Amino acid sequence: GAAYGLQFTIDNSLDAWLDQNKNCGNINLDDQWWRIPLYLLCSASALGQYRFPIVHYWRGLAVQLVGYEVQYQVFKAIEDRHPDDFMDTATSNTFGAIAAVVFACGLSNVVDKLSYHYNARLLHRSDYKGENTAFGEFMFKLSAGYVRISNYIGLGRKSDLTFLQMEPKIRQQTFELQDPNHERSDIVLTDEEEKVLIEAIISAENLNIWALLMPTVYQLVPGSLIARLWFNSIYPPPLINDDNNFISINGTEFPYRTVRPDVVQESVFQALMVVATSLALGLLLGLGVVQLIMLAWRTVFCGCKVCDPRSGDLSHSAHNRVERAEARQQALQGLMNEVPEEDPSDEIIEESDEEKDKGDAVVDVDRDEKKEGVEDEPEMTKA
Repeated sequence: GAAYGLQFTIDNSLDAWLDQNKNCGNINLDDQWWRIPLYLLCSASALGQYRFPIVHYWRGLAVQLVGYEVQYQVFKAIEDRHPDDFMDTATSNTFGAIAAVVFACGLSNVVDKLSYHYNARLLHRSDYKGENTAFGEFMFKLSAGYVRISNYIGLGRKSDLTFLQMEPKIRQQTFELQDPNHERSDIVLTDEEEKVLIEAIISAENLNIWALLMPTVYQLVPGSLIARLWFNSIYPPPLINDDNNFISINGTEFPYRTVRPDVVQESVFQALMVVATSLALGLLLGLGVVQLIMLAWRTVFCGCKVCDPRSGDLSHSAHNRVERAEARQQALQGLMNEVPEEDPSDEIIEESDEEKDKGDAVVDVDRDEKKEGVEDEPEMTKA
């Protein structure tokens, strides 16, 4: 479209395109105060392209800013050492991707931990025990205030506020349902309330880490390289002329001109391959770093049984549910291993097997007791 616009408005679009090269690279971003605000505005537009929830924009922008700033600072630190190769680009991209992955995983873990009390209390989860604690009450009020303020300024979802207002009604009906002396047999909601409840259950799930990383990777790829690749196909870059050459013939020096291709302009495709490979490598290394941090944390701080959710008196089905939940929380899921799906039918089969095992155990105990009674009977007769 830009090429057609130049063709319709300018007599010689090729010369116009080549003349604008002198306008490139004249701004020193280190001296500009608007470097980071401009990047955040561009990042917000990228989140919009990915249909990112507005209420979570701050998380996406934070991850994008960390990745960009690490990429920028590493590139500025080593660019003078690599004037004729792409090692500065590859290194900065790799470190930027690693930083983005580590920060995204850490931020998601903190947000999920802080929002646990709010979601568990609203959804009346049976295993929630923080309702009567000061910290749980504080986190619930803080999250509820955030929902109300975000809706007041028009950035929040109306369904979140509606579900928060439904909490007293659901609490009362849940209390009546758990009361054996009350006649209530189920929780009654309107059709609209059921839709809000389903949306709240989905929203309570942890945000997929790739929802944060994909817009970040999109922003870490320099768009100018992609644009240059296509424009160089339409407007071939000119050859570099060198007139400072002389040849001596019979004691007389004659000047001559050499022509060579512009390696920088014609290596755009190679640069894109370097960018793609280095970013992919950075994502893999970042996920590896996260796994190492999690392993070290669990080894140092969670070596006791208190921190192990499987340490209690769990049934076989509950034990498997915990293992599947832990596997879904791994940062490598969907990339380097198969994600274990939590199939409800598996739990039904496991629970039925457990009931069968309990029944067999009861039968065996009865048989043993009867056998012992038969053996003791002659002795009692003798007595």
